[in-house]
Amino acid sequence: MLDLQKEIQKAKNGDGISAYIVGRSYANGENGAAEDATEAFRWYSDGSHMVENALCLYGLGACYESGSGTVKDAERGLEYYRQAIPGLERLANGGNMYAQNCLGNYYYSGDMGISQSEKKAVEWFTKAANQGFAPAQHRLGWCYARYNAIRSDEKAVVWLTKAANQGYADAQSYLGVHYEEGWGVPQSYKEAAKWYEKAANQGHAPAQSNLGELYENGHGVQQSYEKAVELYTKAANQDEELAQNNLGRCYYNGYGVSQSYEKAVEWYTKAANQGDSHAQWGMGLCYESGHGVPHSYEKALEWHIKSANQSFKEAQNILRAFFRYDGRGALRRTIEIQINNRNGIIQGCDKASGRIYSIDELERLATNGDREAQCAMGDYYNAPEKFDLEKSAYWYRKAAEQGHPVAQNGLGYCLNDLVEAEKWHKKAADQGYMEGIFALGCLYNDSHIHKYEKAISLFEKVEDRGYPLAEQYKALAKMSLEMEQE
Repeated sequence: MLDLQKEIQKAKNGDGISAYIVGRSYANGENGAAEDATEAFRWYSDGSHMVENALCLYGLGACYESGSGTVKDAERGLEYYRQAIPGLERLANGGNMYAQNCLGNYYYSGDMGISQSEKKAVEWFTKAANQGFAPAQHRLGWCYARYNAIRSDEKAVVWLTKAANQGYADAQSYLGVHYEEGWGVPQSYKEAAKWYEKAANQGHAPAQSNLGELYENGHGVQQSYEKAVELYTKAANQDEELAQNNLGRCYYNGYGVSQSYEKAVEWYTKAANQGDSHAQWGMGLCYESGHGVPHSYEKALEWHIKSANQSFKEAQNILRAFFRYDGRGALRRTIEIQINNRNGIIQGCDKASGRIYSIDELERLATNGDREAQCAMGDYYNAPEKFDLEKSAYWYRKAAEQGHPVAQNGLGYCLNDLVEAEKWHKKAADQGYMEGIFALGCLYNDSHIHKYEKAISLFEKVEDRGYPLAEQYKALAKMSLEMEQE
């Protein structure tokens, strides 16, 4: 560890390099300094007017780019980065490891005033890493893990270990990933947990999140939902999106905390708005079920599409299984009644999660107001094996009154009163539910109602979306209309 007081005194005497070291110490909370972005910015700013000011100009560029300790201003940050280049090159060529690391960052990034170059990034990181500078050792390990031209997980581990052994949290966390995945080392959850914990104890958010997952799953540590939640919360409060998603999942399922759909939505929303595909999928499920948010198939579709566009398979499967694209998005059944092929028992299957429910479980959920379970019970009593029209209508109505389009359509089929049937089919159709649109068309094509022009319009709507039999029913409606007009 550097003698911070000595560097502060040298900076006060006009040494720009020392001013950078002091500013960096406050920026990162190292060398005995408490992390303080405002204090870091002050030292960089003071040092930018001193002899050998290039490093402080670089520091100001980083502050303005990220908004750390000052107002975010990317253009001003880029200007400071550009001003720093000549001085950094001179210092780096003279052997200054800080300047060498900075130039490595320039070539690594490619958007700081110098064109990106993997070769030159590795060259400068190596020079600084060989002087024992932990951030450069970490970056060099990252390059060996990522750059195809020099790809070597084994070399990555060598450099990450050097930085991690100096207490550099970023390297400790990434080294943990290598042990968890078995990249360049024998796979070991226990060793991964060790390195994650070292970084997590320094407040490193990704490490806290990763260690939380190990506790949640009991990998390399004793399983503990409570410990997982503790770690997720620490990371989530630092805007770590993976932790926010995981915390949302814990609240949704009651893992290590009192179950709360509202809290689940709160954390899912934070992660989803940062682009986390898992959380976007979770938001879609919440809007489907009305858990923690009002029921909205449109919003469910919106979130599932965002997730699916990032290649999240569960969201893609839901879109394929449940949705018809009509600009609004209508959800198909979430819980499907099926017969178990092995034992012939009728059961419910949640098509999103694959969970199997007994009919008794479904009825308990339905009685407690779960509209998906109510709709499933309507399906159950509408099936040939257990057909009971009165009970089917009862459960469909419960779900239909909560706005479930599948149940609204099912209730319409159960009713002998054509006016009432029309009302419920129309409610389903108005939500964009294809089967509801088709059923309403069939009702209008009935000889007792004969609203053939409306029927034709509805059949055309579902025909455009590839609905089976729409073309044939449209032809029948046109034939009926022609006969009526003769």
